[in-house]
Amino acid sequence: YEVTVVTSDVAGAGTDSAVRMSLTGDKGVLATALAKTTSGKRPAFERNTTDVFSFNNATIGLPKTLTIGHDSSGAGAAWHLAEVVVKLQRANKSFRFPCNEWLQKTASGGAAERAIKARDVSREIPYLVEVVSMNSPNPAPAAELRMQVIGTNAAGQEARDSVRFHEADKDAYKPGKKTVFKRGLLDVNKPTAMQLSLEPSNEAAQVLIDRVVLTDTVTNASYAFMCG
Repeated sequence: YEVTVVTSDVAGAGTDSAVRMSLTGDKGVLATALAKTTSGKRPAFERNTTDVFSFNNATIGLPKTLTIGHDSSGAGAAWHLAEVVVKLQRANKSFRFPCNEWLQKTASGGAAERAIKARDVSREIPYLVEVVSMNSPNPAPAAELRMQVIGTNAAGQEARDSVRFHEADKDAYKPGKKTVFKRGLLDVNKPTAMQLSLEPSNEAAQVLIDRVVLTDTVTNASYAFMCG
């Protein structure tokens, strides 16, 4: 098993804490600490870095869930984890565990650990997501945009998937600007509807969206959803 841990490109995203993970498969569990330094002797889990770990003797079958977190030690404990990708090297099959959240203990109930369900990468359709913000005299305060996409799968049956976009991703949602993300949607071959929601970081947070355009990067088919 090859485990790739991606730390977000967000201010303060890296952590100095000790990181542990528990990977549950259909045939067993791999519970282990992850080394604080890479084979190249640089610190692991720093902002905008990708760290790879190999577990050659693990036999847990197909990954189902991942619990990952840290012990909140050190001066810079808070960690913004983008995702973890687990590859079964012999089977050449990969599973994604998207996070895009802070792992941090807070008085309001924030936790330094997350339990995440596996996503079969072979079932993800890659999309370019363009979020076009409306003009506004005031810049948008920090907020997190969540998107649920409804459509059909390859068999013509209804398929749904949800993704989130952190406000720090490419300085998102600036008035009158277009913010572009890359996201995989599970089994959604043809999007037909979309629901947007906002998780504000304060009461004044708002995002004025004019439209969202999804482009399938394999077929180049585009789907526009007007909001304004």
